[in-house]
Amino acid sequence: MAGRVTIQDIADALGLSRNTVSKAINNTGILAEATREKILRARQR
Repeated sequence: MAGRVTIQDIADALGLSRNTVSKAINNTGILAEATREKILRARQR
């Protein structure tokens, strides 16, 4: 599956850590709502 997007791909594209992206995707931890939304929008692309 060459088209698979990883957490690392999203983190690199947004300049965030893998941990931050994971928190947003799994809806855990404390994140600013704007950051969470930015990550989830990037995931949809």
